Amino acid sequence: MAIAKPAQAAPVQVTERRVAGANFYQTSIDLTDRETVMTIGLANNARQANSNRVQNGDETLGIKAGNRPEMIAARVDGKPDWTEHWFSLTCGPRLMKAGKIWLDPKVEAFKDPNVLGASYRTATGFTADGQKLFIITFLSILTLQQEAEVMQAIGCYEAMNLDGGASLALAQNGKILLPPERNLTNYCHLRWLTSGSSSGQTGLGALSKG
Repeated sequence: MAIAKPAQAAPVQVTERRVAGANFYQTSIDLTDRETVMTIGLANNARQANSNRVQNGDETLGIKAGNRPEMIAARVDGKPDWTEHWFSLTCGPRLMKAGKIWLDPKVEAFKDPNVLGASYRTATGFTADGQKLFIITFLSILTLQQEAEVMQAIGCYEAMNLDGGASLALAQNGKILLPPERNLTNYCHLRWLTSGSSSGQTGLGALSKG
C-alpha cells in the first residue's frame, strides 16, 4: 500500500490577516528554500533603484550567501558591506531591533511628515532564526508605532518600514490584489518553484508580469 506524501507548502505564501486591529496582506518567504529568487524590477523607464553609490533610505535589508538576512541602519550601525549581499533593499525607518520595538526616525534623518505621521504602509522583517522573511502590505492607516507593534506580533526579530501611500501595490501569479494609485518606478519581484516544475510569482510595490 502506497502512502501519499503530504503536499509541500509553497516557499512563498500570501495570506490576508488581521492582527492588533490592523488588516494586511502577509507575504511569507521561506529563506531555507534555495529555489526562491528575489529581484528588484524597474518599471516605467526608470534608470535604476538603489545602487552601491546611490541610496534612498537609511535602513537596509540585506540577504547574504546561504540566504542569511541582516538589517543595518547606516547612521547607527555604519554602512553595509554591499559585496556580501546578493539582494538588498533600502528604505526605513527601523521598526524593530533584536526583538524589541525600536523607533528613532529623526536619528535616521527621516523628516517627511508622510512617513512620520499615519499612513497606509508596507513593511518587511524576519524571524530570530533568519528562516522566514515577511513583507507586509497594510490595508489600514497606521502610525509607525502601530506598524511596529504588528510586526512584533507576527514574530519579527528585525523589521523596517517600506514605502506606502499611493505606492502600495501587490500582485500574485498575474492577479492584481491591490493596484497602485500612481505609476511606480521599481518593485520587489519574487519567483519560486513549487513541487515538480511548476512556478509562482509575486510582485510587491508594483505590477509584476514576470
